[in-house]
Amino acid sequence: MDKKGDYMYGILLYLILGVLVLAISIFFIYQEFWVGDEGDKEVCWQSVQLRATLPDSGLGADELEFKSSFPLKCKTMVVEVSEADVRNVKVAQEKIAESMAECWNLYGNGDLNVFPAKFFKSSVCVPCARIHFTDEAKKYARDNKVEINIKDALDLKMKEGFTYYSYLQDSGKSFSALNFGNAVPFNLNGEDFSVESKKWDWASVDLVNRANGVTFEAKMSSINVSLPERFNIDEGDLMINYGVVAGIQLVVGESKGFGEYVPYLFYFQSGQKDDSFKEVQNNFIFSPSASFWEFLQLKNWIEYEKRVDEIESASVGFCDEWEGIPG
Repeated sequence: MDKKGDYMYGILLYLILGVLVLAISIFFIYQEFWVGDEGDKEVCWQSVQLRATLPDSGLGADELEFKSSFPLKCKTMVVEVSEADVRNVKVAQEKIAESMAECWNLYGNGDLNVFPAKFFKSSVCVPCARIHFTDEAKKYARDNKVEINIKDALDLKMKEGFTYYSYLQDSGKSFSALNFGNAVPFNLNGEDFSVESKKWDWASVDLVNRANGVTFEAKMSSINVSLPERFNIDEGDLMINYGVVAGIQLVVGESKGFGEYVPYLFYFQSGQKDDSFKEVQNNFIFSPSASFWEFLQLKNWIEYEKRVDEIESASVGFCDEWEGIPG
């Protein structure tokens, strides 16, 4: 194709994208005015589906990141656990496990590419649900020493006959919910949520896309991610979250599907001893290219000594940013 043909092709592409953007804009305006609170889940699902169909530039250029032009219309769902639920502890556990399954399912069991890939890898997290125990439920649990075991909740069976844990691990074609890149399994026996990372220290792992067998060697700042085994009634609500690491640097050879994102599911209590919202900022994947870029911006060695932590923290955090609507 000659240069003139390339130019015309480019114009046609942008016209098509322009029409697509206009159509989606009209759709969201319609939803904003005509859908009430009862339709929150439906609006969220539709926004996820639409965003997943938007193209990614593959160049990391902000002006070409069509996905980020349309924020997710996802409100954190508040799931209330009553005293009656705690009296029959299985009901309380089912509410927790079901919220996790719904969160994973919302994003196509991890198979929907909803978040834009940037030049340097980054992570985005979305709070799907907030499990709230009423005061009466807490009092009953405290007085009667009722244990709400989250790990046991995942072993409960769904209507389809398999366990919630099996669903979270096996339903996605490409990735598991609680095993990052099918290579870094999360510890489900933790006392609290934690991301244990060390400065300038990392482990090499082979992340695997089980759908096509493609592997990618990643340098992990942390391979020790712990999730709370039990719900502590004195440590606040339980937050169920969906996370994604995205970046064009993950593209391997000619395989396009794997490199754009690696999804995961995690949960924590909002009032745990170590601030959970600070814990998610800990380094997760070490990005040599991002750190090298920061290093190139330095003017002298003295400045390096002052900014050594900042350079290292150019790595990807467990959650670099949050999207969604608080509930």
